[in-house]
Amino acid sequence: MITKYESGINMQNGYKFYMNNIFNVVLLLLISALVIMPEASANSGYFGALQSVYGTTGTSCSTCHTSPPALNSYGNAFAAITSHSSNPAGALLSIGVPPGVPAPADTIPPETNISGVTENGSYNTAVTITLTATDNMGGSGVRETMFSTNGGPATKYSIPFVVNTNGQNNVTYWSIDNAGNIEVPAIVNFTIANQLPIDTIPPQTNINGVTENGLYNNNATITLTAMDNPGGSGVKETIFSVNGGQTTTYTVPFIVDTIGRDSVAYWSTDNAGNIEPQKTVYFTITSVPVDVIPPETNISGVIEKGLYNNNVAIALTAADNPGGSGVKETIFSVNGGQTTTYTVPFIVDIIGQDSVTYWSKDVAGNIESPKMVNFTIISGLGMDIIPPITNIWGVAENGSYNNVTISLTATDNPGGSGVNETFFSVNGGNTTTYTVPFVVDTFGQNNVTYFSTDYAGNIESQKMVNFTFVQFMNATRKIESTSILPGESTDITISITSSINQALNLHEDIPEGWNVTYTSDDGFKNSTHEWILLEMLPGIPRNITYTLTSPANISIGTYQIIGTISNDGIVQYVSGDEGVKIDILEFYRRLGNNPDIIETGDLMQAINDSRNAIIPFGFDRPLNAQEVGELVNEWINT
Repeated sequence: MITKYESGINMQNGYKFYMNNIFNVVLLLLISALVIMPEASANSGYFGALQSVYGTTGTSCSTCHTSPPALNSYGNAFAAITSHSSNPAGALLSIGVPPGVPAPADTIPPETNISGVTENGSYNTAVTITLTATDNMGGSGVRETMFSTNGGPATKYSIPFVVNTNGQNNVTYWSIDNAGNIEVPAIVNFTIANQLPIDTIPPQTNINGVTENGLYNNNATITLTAMDNPGGSGVKETIFSVNGGQTTTYTVPFIVDTIGRDSVAYWSTDNAGNIEPQKTVYFTITSVPVDVIPPETNISGVIEKGLYNNNVAIALTAADNPGGSGVKETIFSVNGGQTTTYTVPFIVDIIGQDSVTYWSKDVAGNIESPKMVNFTIISGLGMDIIPPITNIWGVAENGSYNNVTISLTATDNPGGSGVNETFFSVNGGNTTTYTVPFVVDTFGQNNVTYFSTDYAGNIESQKMVNFTFVQFMNATRKIESTSILPGESTDITISITSSINQALNLHEDIPEGWNVTYTSDDGFKNSTHEWILLEMLPGIPRNITYTLTSPANISIGTYQIIGTISNDGIVQYVSGDEGVKIDILEFYRRLGNNPDIIETGDLMQAINDSRNAIIPFGFDRPLNAQEVGELVNEWINT
């Protein structure tokens, strides 16, 4: 390992090597100048002075100068040079020519360089041009630089200048040194096209597939679309990250399938370098089916363009999709009149053209598109001898269910007298007139018997459906902070639902050494981390929230929580969040002003601690190289 002191020595030695090389190059340049300058090379006093000061070819100063030369006041400086060649004139240029020795004449003009444009370049904005001039080594120095634009008057250059004329342009430029040498003028030709406005507006990105606080079943497919402002530089790329993870350039729709609370952050950049402010949408993915399908309503008693010779009894039956939230209400109107909530079959007896509009809503808020049936009632009555027909919804023969809501719908024959009433009984009990959907929640085998009558007195033959009701219970865990430090706490919430009225036992298997704090009237046994929920009402969630505290001397890692709910030998595991991470990276995230991200100071502290094997407070080891790499990636992508 090279120390800072050793590095400094190396840098100094390298600098001496570099300076000695420069010195030799200068000597070679001056020797070349002497060769091409007859006036200087013919001056015997010039060569004599050099030889008197430096000695002869091939020797070194340590052998030819035992003491500083006495030629002139420059002797001491010349003697300090450690070695030389036969004609080391570079020393005279840097230190000065001895008195009485004529200096070489400057006959070489300066050289000027241009930046900001190139020959035959094309630009769509104004250009800023810079001129830099240098004289030859040992020359008299640049006196001034001149330029002209598009053949205009010559101007003395002092600072960079702007050319903003649309079309073909040129700049001519040259320099003069203090010896009066004039550089041959150079010219550069270029074009400025129609200048475009500067794009300062970032793109706008839209997300499809999820909405804020949306609830989705199993997974969500997400699409990002970005557009730049009219006349802008165009979208360069769209970037996203899922649940605060690694940022990724968007190319095709992607799937998020992590059960629980999720988030997608997204933004775009344009070709002018504008960056859209980051947007984030939060949503939840559940393994429990989500109802997004509206109910479907059927009408009986009339058909489209039907012709009836008496009044008609109309029944509406609505059913939600399998696994849906259930029908909330059915609504209808007759001949465009007032809307009414449907409860029982109704009569339409207006002679002439009639219509009924109808639709339903479910408990999840989905609304069916209204439907309409048109029919005609003519005068006259017919004899009804056909009984109604009743259909059952919500159960099927020999079905098995953990949530049963039953609907009955009865219709009379076309032209019949209309349904009078519908009856039902559950498990051979009392016969009841049906008005609204009803619930069956008796555990085990069940049956429903049902039938209807019409206004002509016809009675439908009784029907029966047999089915099984099984109890349902579910529990989901939500951990408020899944990444904490040693000794810190996090709140945990268990949401529990049941399909029947029952008592349940909740048991949380907590990592050894962790502490549970719970304050509530529910029965809680701290030694085993168990709760007894005395009464769970069907369909009504219960929440249990407790505080989990990690030990102060815990090791880095992820600690699992396994929970169950049970009753009558039926056991169901708690789903949702399962792990709490003791995260050494979290220690460094919290050092700066923003505790949620790695700032530059946080990262530098982490790197220094890792290099010096410093263990953060509360942890049992320092950062390792892999963890430092994770922090660097977070810092880059934040």
